[in-house]
Amino acid sequence: MPPAINLKSGNLSGTSNYLSFLGHRQLEMLYFIQLSGEPLFIDYINCISALVEQLPKHNGLYYEKYYRENKWHSFTSSLNMHSREFYFNLIRAYIHSGGRDLYSYVQYGHAITTADHASMFGKSIQSGLIYARAFDINEGVHQKWSSGNSCYLGAMLALGVDALKRNLKSINESLSSKEWPLIQAKNIDRQWKLAIEITETCHQAAIRTRTGLLPQRFIFTQHEEATTALVTIGILTPELAESYFILWRLTHDQKYREYAWQLVMAIYEHCRTDNGYAQVQNVNRVPTIKNNVQLPIFLSATLKYLFLTFTEDSVLPIDQWVYSAAGHPFPIFGNISDNG
Repeated sequence: MPPAINLKSGNLSGTSNYLSFLGHRQLEMLYFIQLSGEPLFIDYINCISALVEQLPKHNGLYYEKYYRENKWHSFTSSLNMHSREFYFNLIRAYIHSGGRDLYSYVQYGHAITTADHASMFGKSIQSGLIYARAFDINEGVHQKWSSGNSCYLGAMLALGVDALKRNLKSINESLSSKEWPLIQAKNIDRQWKLAIEITETCHQAAIRTRTGLLPQRFIFTQHEEATTALVTIGILTPELAESYFILWRLTHDQKYREYAWQLVMAIYEHCRTDNGYAQVQNVNRVPTIKNNVQLPIFLSATLKYLFLTFTEDSVLPIDQWVYSAAGHPFPIFGNISDNG
């Protein structure tokens, strides 16, 4: 969640922020702009864009954490953990604009391409499972683990490829010559392959636990792949469910419905309490010990994506709606009058 605001002073709590906080509510603001034309929301979006432009980068890579004075607090770059919503919101904004927000797409495309060139998509030694990992920019060190949060990448990359293909002609006419590599067939194919393979890795990380729940963190070493590390909390956030949903809608490969159903049954069997569903403290312990907290996003997003995986494509179709970080559907620009 974004930092708290002191209503008396107007200051943010703490001295630093994560990259994900930039544009955390961008989709909501864009929709308000469309409905109201309120300049306050336009100023909000412009301020975010201006701040992003000012942030220093290393060979095109953003850092995860920065001070409010635009100074970096760490030298770690990643597409997950504390950065994930920043990148996902770029492609969400592009899709929501109906392909008009080329600025967001170019930022997104550069980020994915740069991360790929920096080997931030690792491959396991045993069977070649692809996973997202952080990168220490100063030391050139890649971590040997991935987080459950990284499982959103399947949905993000697949949506990015789908949006690009649907708007390829207009994008091609608008890009500068130095930006053309972003839409080369080899880059599009690479991102689609990453979407499929990262989702498969996350599925493997889930089913290799005793509960079938996605762990908060899973490791890749010379002898292990997609197995739980010391942090074995079972998360109920929507990353994996969203990737199953998006890939089902785009491929209609039956395995994604099978994967989603396995996740449904794991949640029902191991997370259910008398009053709701809670994350578990250890994905490899049965019976499970719950943490007695049901996250709001479990209802707004996780269950929604699991439900939509088993509906007809005409229910909130992804070529007419885009989903916010909290799983709320927003009509794609040009569809507002049609969708209410």
